[in-house]
Amino acid sequence: MSFAFKHSDNVASQVRSIVLGQADKALEQIEAGDGFPAAVHQIRKTCKQTRGMLRLVRPCFERYREENEAFKSIAASLSSSRDSSVMVETFTGLFPPGAPYASEDVRPALEEVRIRLDARAMHVHEQTDQQTLLANAAERLRDAKQRINDWSFTEKGVHILLPGLEQSFRKLRRGLERARAEPSAETLHELRKSAKYHWYHVRLWQPAAPDLLSAHASMLDRVGDALGDHHNLAVLREWLETATIGHETLRDTLLHKVEMRQQVLLEEALPLLSQLAAEKPGALGRRYRQYWTLLGERDGR
Repeated sequence: MSFAFKHSDNVASQVRSIVLGQADKALEQIEAGDGFPAAVHQIRKTCKQTRGMLRLVRPCFERYREENEAFKSIAASLSSSRDSSVMVETFTGLFPPGAPYASEDVRPALEEVRIRLDARAMHVHEQTDQQTLLANAAERLRDAKQRINDWSFTEKGVHILLPGLEQSFRKLRRGLERARAEPSAETLHELRKSAKYHWYHVRLWQPAAPDLLSAHASMLDRVGDALGDHHNLAVLREWLETATIGHETLRDTLLHKVEMRQQVLLEEALPLLSQLAAEKPGALGRRYRQYWTLLGERDGR
């Protein structure tokens, strides 16, 4: 089942079916044998989308904390290999080989940094028992599927969803306010997570008002990409600040370029997110309640 609500009835059943469908996608990718990176990508995607759904049903789901931690833990078990590769990709994207800003005397030291990052990623890769990690993830996903079949909620109908929608959106608005006041790596990372969850919620509602919500989802995706790149640069920056670099001015040059790129990303993300989050949570809930009526019932009424 795709990651979207299709009709307005049997909400609890739809929640379970959507989450089960995502777990099945991850298990199919593991079994396909298309390589470790592809499997990790799908497993992490499944865990993120499931946690997005869990945020939506949180106020009326007594097992929220248990299930959220379970899917968070599955994703975390696969993070080290991906994180080291992302750092290499971030560095190469910002400092491509043969970059014109690097003078002849700096280029050897710049290349040394690149080699060290590659070696770091390779070391993590070599230390990773890929088959065991995937087997453990598959076992935990199969266990989760058994639990998902028993998920039950203390509300009925769309009221399973609306309180969590408003609660998550309220957190997004507060996070945006904090990020404007103090745009630190921590506040921006938390903002990115809140924006990502809201993106998932918009996507779940998208079939109800596709013309409006597809555009809204696309803009949230842009915000998420920009804040994700900002976070990756923050991780790279932390490494650069402590790494031994064999040229006295190169560290400052690299850190300055990281900072400038982060600023560009913030100038893209924050104004757009301010527009997307301008509405009050209660107003958002009322609007999405009306969108819900556009879905129709499963039998076409």
